[in-house]
Amino acid sequence: DAYNVAMGYHAGTAVTTGISNTLIGGVAGDALTTGDYNVAIGRSALSTEDTGRKNVAIGGYALQVQNSDTDNLNVAVGWEAGQNLTTGLQNTFVGSNAGDFLTTGSQNVFVGQSAGQGITGTKLTGSNNVAVGEQAGLLLQAVANQNTLIGSRAGDAITTGDANIIIGYNAAAASATASNQLDIGGWI
Repeated sequence: DAYNVAMGYHAGTAVTTGISNTLIGGVAGDALTTGDYNVAIGRSALSTEDTGRKNVAIGGYALQVQNSDTDNLNVAVGWEAGQNLTTGLQNTFVGSNAGDFLTTGSQNVFVGQSAGQGITGTKLTGSNNVAVGEQAGLLLQAVANQNTLIGSRAGDAITTGDANIIIGYNAAAASATASNQLDIGGWI
């Protein structure tokens, strides 16, 4: 229990040998047993993880269902940011609902309210996506990989396409499922 801080209803109550965890909020990190160097602040933040290490979950339900026995290195800041991530690694989510329905993908960066959020019931398992801007990459799902979507609502209709580059406010792809599309500021 060395260097652990737990504050809130059931926060960190299962910690056995985990070290250097900061768990603040109702049921924040409440399943954590042997995981180390985690920060969970907010209601149900990182509440399913038991042995994972080096995660930051700040905001209600951030990284709520993550559970992986490794150095996850996931960062989620915002209400329900990365909420459905289970085993993905090295993801960054900043903004409410950012990356909300990503489940197993790795090395994604979603910054902005609902950036890379996905669709209820249709999970995103793709990796190496970057969506920066409010609702950028909003509908990404399934194995969509390697998309770069920059700007408010950029590529917000792309679903399963790969390796698309969409830059600019409300810039759209020609097809929601096609790959290797380029649109910069509305010029295709």
